[in-house]
Order: sequence, then C-alpha cells, then structure tokens
Amino acid sequence: MAKKQHPTLPQSSKNTGRLVVILLLCLGLVPFLGFCYMALGGIGIGLGERGLLEGGHEIKFSMDPTPKWTPDGTSIVFGHGDGRIYVVSADGSRLHSISEGSGRYDIDISPSISPDGSTIAYATLRHETGIFWSRSRHFEIVTAALDGSDKRRLIENETHDTSPVWSLDGSRIAFLSGNNSWDTKDNLFVMSSNGLEVNRIVSLGSGDIVESPLSWSPDTQRLSFIVGDGPSYVAYTVGIDGTALKRIDETLSPVLRFFDQDWGTGGSYTAVNRPIWSPGGGRMAFAKVMENEEVKIYVADTDSSRSMELLVGGRSISWSPDGLEIATESFIVKVDGSSFIDPRSPGGFASWSPDGSRIAINSQPAMKGRLLYDFDTESTIESTPSNGPGVVLYTMNRDGTYRRVLVEQNEDGSLSAGNGRPLDDGHPPTTIYFDQEGPSPAPFDIEQCSNGVVVPNPDENPILVRDCETLLRIRDSVAANPPLNWSTDILISEWEGIHQINANGIRELNLSRRYLIGVLSPEFGNLSALMILGLGVNQLSGEIPVELGNLSNLKRLDLSSNELEGEIPVELGNLLNLQELGLSDNRLTSVPEDLSMRNLRSIWLDGNPIEGCIPEEILEKMVRGDSSGNPFEPCEN
Repeated sequence: MAKKQHPTLPQSSKNTGRLVVILLLCLGLVPFLGFCYMALGGIGIGLGERGLLEGGHEIKFSMDPTPKWTPDGTSIVFGHGDGRIYVVSADGSRLHSISEGSGRYDIDISPSISPDGSTIAYATLRHETGIFWSRSRHFEIVTAALDGSDKRRLIENETHDTSPVWSLDGSRIAFLSGNNSWDTKDNLFVMSSNGLEVNRIVSLGSGDIVESPLSWSPDTQRLSFIVGDGPSYVAYTVGIDGTALKRIDETLSPVLRFFDQDWGTGGSYTAVNRPIWSPGGGRMAFAKVMENEEVKIYVADTDSSRSMELLVGGRSISWSPDGLEIATESFIVKVDGSSFIDPRSPGGFASWSPDGSRIAINSQPAMKGRLLYDFDTESTIESTPSNGPGVVLYTMNRDGTYRRVLVEQNEDGSLSAGNGRPLDDGHPPTTIYFDQEGPSPAPFDIEQCSNGVVVPNPDENPILVRDCETLLRIRDSVAANPPLNWSTDILISEWEGIHQINANGIRELNLSRRYLIGVLSPEFGNLSALMILGLGVNQLSGEIPVELGNLSNLKRLDLSSNELEGEIPVELGNLLNLQELGLSDNRLTSVPEDLSMRNLRSIWLDGNPIEGCIPEEILEKMVRGDSSGNPFEPCEN
C-alpha cells in the first residue's frame, strides 16, 4: 500500500505540543494554579474546532454549484445551499439526496462525477479527527455511489480538503487543502482515485489558492487554478508532477490581474474564475472583472498571445462538447463572436450535457456557506443560507428553447422533483448576430445561394451554387475568429479564403490561421474543383474525413497544426494529383500499410504520436520539421 504523502500542518497539533509543556510545568508549579487555569483555558480555545466569533463557533466554506451530468446524460448531480448533494434524472423525476442526517455539521459540498459515472467525489464536514479535547472537524474528501451507498473516506487529517475534481481518465482526483476554513487554500494535491497515494503539487509560501473548482487539461497532464496574492488574483497552470508551474499572464494577453474592489487597486485585471480548458485543449476561457466592475469572458490560445473578448459577461463558464459555444450565467455565446442567445430565463451556473444537446442550469446557486454555533446554548445561530421558493434546476436546448424544470424549492426550504414541467416565463429566447462591424441580420439560408446575388446567373452556374451551399454547411459546422464574411450580400468570389474561382467551381480555398474550431467537416470533399485546400494552424478536431479522397484535382492539402486524430485514411491514396500533404503536429496515430501516393513529392508527419510502421514510399517523401523525433520505421515488403 502506497504511503500517503498528504502533509499534516494542523494548528491543533502545534497546540498539543504546547499543552504538554504547560502540563509539565503545572505538575511542578502547583501553587500557581491560577496560571495553569489561564494557560489551559487559552489553549482550549485554540484546540477547539474553530476560533470563536461573536460568541459563536464559525465555519465558512465555498461550494461549487455547477450541475454535473453523468456521462450517459441520464442524471444530474448538484450541490444546494442547504449543504446537501442531490441527484435527479434528466427528465426531472427521481430526485434524491446522497446526504444523510440534518445535524449542524452534516454538510456535503462540491460534487464531482467520475468519468465512468459510477461515483461522486465531494467534500464533507461530517467527520472528526484527533483525540480528547484536541478533536477537530475539517472538510475531507469522500466518495459515494450515485444512490448514496458505498461511502468511502479518502482523506483523514487535520487540514481542510475541498474542491475535488476527477481527472478525465478517472485515475486521479485533484483537490485543495489548507489549515483554515476560509475561502482560500495554500496547497494543491493530486491523489489516486482510491486515496492510497496523495501527492502535493503546489505549496504556496505566500498567497492563497482561491477555493474554486480546479480545471483539468483534456490530456490530464495539467491543472489550472487561481492564486490570490495580496490585492490581486493571478491564474496559473501546473503539471500534475508539480513541474512547469506557469503564470497564465506570461502567455495570454492581456494579463489576468484586475481592479479589486475590496483592496481598491487599479490599472490591471484579474481572473475571477479559474481558466477552463476547451474540449480540445488548445484554448482556455476565463472571466475578468474590469475597472468599471463589468465582468467579461475571454477566450485565448494556450500557446500564444492571441485572445478574444466574447460578446457577453458572467462568472460561469461551460464549454460545449464540440468547443463551438460557451454557456455563461445568462447567455449562450459562439466562441467566434458571431452570435449569442439570450434564453430570457433565470440565469445561474450552467453545464452542457455530454452530447451537447441540452444545458442544465442551477438557477439558485449558493456560492458561500456559513454556520455559526453557540457553545453556551448549544444551538445554531446562523446556518447555511437557503434560497427562497422557486425553480432550482432546469434544462434547455442549446438554442434556449424547450425549457424544463427539474427541481423546485418549496416554501419550507425542501426540494421536490419538477418532473420536467415547462418553464413558462413568457419570454421566448432571442438570438443576436454579429459581424466584424457589429450587429447584423441573421445568416441567410442555404437556399439563397441561387438568389442571383451570391452567384450571378445561378441557372448558368450550377456548380458554383452547389459550392456555395457546401461552404455554408461548413460555415455552420465551425467557428472562426473573426467570423467568416460569407453572407448574402457579397459575391462568392469575394468570400474570405477563396482565391480562385470559375464556372467549374472554387479552385483554391485557404482558411489557414483563421482560428477555426470544430470537427473537420466531410463537406470539404464536395468541393470537387479544388486544387489547393489550406486548413493549417487551426483547432479542427476529429478524424480526417474519407471524403477528402474525392478531391481528384487536389494538388496541395495542408491540415497541419490541428487536433486531428486516428488513422490517416487510405482513401487519400485516390488523390492522384496530390503533390504536397501537410499533416504535422496533430494527434494522428497510424499510417495504413497499403497507403500509396505515387505522385506525392513531399509529406509532413512530424509531431504525431504515430505507432507502427510507415510505407517506405511515404517515408522516402517525408520532410523533417522542427518537431522531428518520432522513430518512424518503414514497413517490410
């Protein structure tokens, strides 16, 4: 069994040492009983579970109110202001709590669901540690099944452990730890999912890690978090082995410090929510508070200084699974800034369903909790705040329609299942579109390709009409920064990225370095006249579509520096006119042994985790780039 490496830096252990010294002194100083009484009395306060405040016993904590979907999309887990964790079916039925008891310390917060959907990790205040009068109570990490059974205590010490978050592969849990119950911690840990191995990743000598949910990178190799350092807050990323600690503001522009209302400092910015990685891992989204107190959402590349302000603000950030949209507290915004949706319904902390079709919103988030206990009367002075009656949790489609209530709060503070009843507030959603100059009309329908404006004499140019329709389907499947100018009042020959065009169709399409986000569309394979297709240095994901093998006229294809994965399709061998093929710096894993490209002159494959052999015919034409290093071996004949 691996030894736990979780540090023990409790104040109570220090007090215990002081107590031993005082007791020894008291044994030899019986006449000075008054001194012993005062000394032991003073130590007694320190050995208590918390310091006294206003005659009571105070516990403060932060909670994560973001609803969490199970991977199959059938259930949603969320924490509520009553200090309990609930599970409800996605249709609004079968609401239940995994939390037991209703005592003053029966507080469970900040749930996180394992990637296989079987287990919830969360922080609880239910357990005591220590012996005799040194017993104390701290938040600790616990796991449980979705029905509340099989509870397992992963951490047992005298520090506050909160904000657990599963890694995307399910093997580890990251969490924060500190010696007090305030909203900041000074250590970041990663432990195995069974709690047997715990490693400290970050330990701060000054400043505090803000108690907000950590964000894992999709490759599970890095974490992002926020540090409060004096009057400002700074975002960091760190490797899970504790190396490569990096201030985000050394990479992103502008820096992430901000005008802090409490401290009265100005002239810069700060992140008010930890940066959250996009599904592909190439970008991060974060919130900033400006000097005028306005909160804005930014999206930035993780490896460059390029950043973009989105159209809406809010502290809640949730990426859609395809990486094309972000749900905030009250809006759904395209990451290319081309449009946003105002659902005109109660805002709150949002979370996308795994398939991207629905969004869950906790509309009554209780970010802060507080419990004051009076030792003299043995009663609770003030408990965790409870919101008033109304809708607690609801879902809607990604266009803001079909809003359904999942959970409601009653007059007495209890929760009940909403059973998916319609959330009818009389305000239908509205969509606002933008182009490079500001608000714009809605994008035109594909049918308008034959209106005579985009394609002159459409009856005489059926291939151009077809290419227009293809490009609009591609436009709707990706996001671009800035948005593409493909619109109804511009000739197709003036559309961005098109450099050669005639009656036979579009011959060159270059969208390299256009911040394209989304899955590489098979629709590109319908642009039959293409001779040059440039899509390099974007963030296109998924596998290379086999439909690209239909581009029989193609001479140059650049797909380098994207997030493409899987096997290179053997259908690319159908491109008999192809001379240059750029595939470097992706996530491609293999090359078919029967791939033949006899007329190819150059191919770039560096920077891919390719396993197995490469046909000798392909290997001979490979151009080594800056990231060469893969031990490519030729296939045996």
